[in-house]
Amino acid sequence: MPWWPVPGKTATRRNDKINHRGYLLMHKREILIIKLLLALLGIAAIVIAVFAYQIGMDNNVVMGDRRKLLLTIGILLLLLHPLSLGFSRLDKAFGIKQKLSSFTHRICKTRFFTWLLNFLFPQAENTSGRHHLNSMVWAVLGSVIAIFIGFWYLTAGTYHLFTPYSTYYDMQADAYLAGQLSLLEEPPDELVKLANVFDPKQREGINYLWDASYYNGKYFLCWGPVPALVAAAIKIIKPGVVDDQLLTYLFYCGLTITMAGCLHVIRKTWFQRTPSWTVFLFTTTSSLCTPVFFLINRPRVYETAIMAAQFFLFLGLYGILRGFLSKIHKTRWFVLAGFGLGASVCSRFTYMFAVLFISVLLLYYLGKQIYAKLKSWPQIIGFVFPMLLFGIGLCWYNYSRFGSIFESGLRYVLTVSNIPNNLQLTFSFSHFIPNIYLSLFRTFELKPAEFPYLFAPNVLPNMLPKFIYLPSTYWLGEPVVGVFASIPFLWTLILPVFIFIKKITYRLKRKESKITETEEEKSSTFLIGLLSGTAIILFATLMLYMGATLRYLVDFTPIFILLASLVTWQFLQQVANSRILRNLSNVLVILLCSSTIVMSLLFNLFSGSQRFAVNNPDLYFQISGLFTK
Repeated sequence: MPWWPVPGKTATRRNDKINHRGYLLMHKREILIIKLLLALLGIAAIVIAVFAYQIGMDNNVVMGDRRKLLLTIGILLLLLHPLSLGFSRLDKAFGIKQKLSSFTHRICKTRFFTWLLNFLFPQAENTSGRHHLNSMVWAVLGSVIAIFIGFWYLTAGTYHLFTPYSTYYDMQADAYLAGQLSLLEEPPDELVKLANVFDPKQREGINYLWDASYYNGKYFLCWGPVPALVAAAIKIIKPGVVDDQLLTYLFYCGLTITMAGCLHVIRKTWFQRTPSWTVFLFTTTSSLCTPVFFLINRPRVYETAIMAAQFFLFLGLYGILRGFLSKIHKTRWFVLAGFGLGASVCSRFTYMFAVLFISVLLLYYLGKQIYAKLKSWPQIIGFVFPMLLFGIGLCWYNYSRFGSIFESGLRYVLTVSNIPNNLQLTFSFSHFIPNIYLSLFRTFELKPAEFPYLFAPNVLPNMLPKFIYLPSTYWLGEPVVGVFASIPFLWTLILPVFIFIKKITYRLKRKESKITETEEEKSSTFLIGLLSGTAIILFATLMLYMGATLRYLVDFTPIFILLASLVTWQFLQQVANSRILRNLSNVLVILLCSSTIVMSLLFNLFSGSQRFAVNNPDLYFQISGLFTK
């Protein structure tokens, strides 16, 4: 049934006119209410800015920059209505709206603008444009809010003050620009003369570069080269020091945008009956959850490598999604997928197993299309070519530095433990049980009388349950909070168990051994298999490692949240026909996501390097006062 009036029916046209008049009256009332609210907000802003000292909101008699900004905002809000009236009169005289509309229309029709929008948030096919435009708006809004909050935390609410952190990738970028792979900084003579440079006791009292790889009298870095290449590109454009925290934040922004793009594409393709605002919730939850946001709160070189690998991994997944779903330019999307996955491995080497799984599964799927006489050769070549370039480049990079294509420098790291002797035990099944407990189930330390209430002290062996055996090679000493304790939204991952039982029961009752799937079901099955397999491999690789910290959890947390989003959408789509179940499910999803975000924001106010308490103590105690009162 079309929503527009049907010609030739007088009664219908009369009803449409009445409805239209009622809509205009409601529209005028809404505008009047909005104008009154804006005026009240303006008055409140002006009163607070002028009399902040008298009402006890500011200890300074003199009006500072923030109060001046608040006063300006209040004046603008009060002048908004008179300015709108003046603009309407100017519009009647000069036709400004029409000219601006024409100019905006020309900009939106430019190739670059159209390509950018289609690249990030593709429009839906064969569905209502407005429905999916709302989804795109929610995705953009969630990305902007998460990126803004990340910058606010990074600068401790000052928007300009950055805490000094590490500059390892900057040093590596300087070496690249100087035409060498080893760092420009030379090891001290005391270090070179040691009998065993990898013995921590012999290095005591010597000032050396911590966690650098020492080989043949030179310093190297054991982390992937891609973040350093990005830093070198930035230094070429704008010479200066590129802190690791800047790179971490840039990759955080990229991860947020690519996650929002993946969520939008998945929802508009397979879950059109679910609320569009869930894209906003899932985007902010994935970017502001405790492990991911902890990297923003302590952005050192270790966090930079993880964030870069996650960004490029999701860039590759986004390219695969668009490559399968787009009807044109499929090869370009698979080139992007190959680039993203290759750069992910060259940012964090442990991702090679997950990327290998993705590549094999994708090539198998494309190979089946070739067997079915479909033209998939360009997509295969487009995907494999950048992957080969990254693989060959990484092998050359390792061989040129350490004489082996399989050596990343981990064997030669100058750190707390003697890694060269224990390298074969770096990944072991004996680490599995303690890693499972710490990564999934360890809870916050709750202190109701101390703000911000949620803490995660450094884990020591006596803090673990007695039934957990710690091997001698296991390393502890940093904070860890399990994802099921810090991300309630991941509790939705238990839903597939019930769905699986329901499907098995249904098949047994119907006694059906073969069920034909539609093309849409096949594509969704491939997507779920791809994401689930990748998540399992990333998780399993981390569970075998010889230690657990909060930053390591980011290796699998974003893709776990993406899977939880798919599961939640599937459930919401199944209960869409029941009003009660639909409303209850929506409320539950909002509670799970909001609790995840609130716990993360509170925890990260104090965790890490206590940036707020050190760099902006006034703001920290103001926030603390709001909660403690």
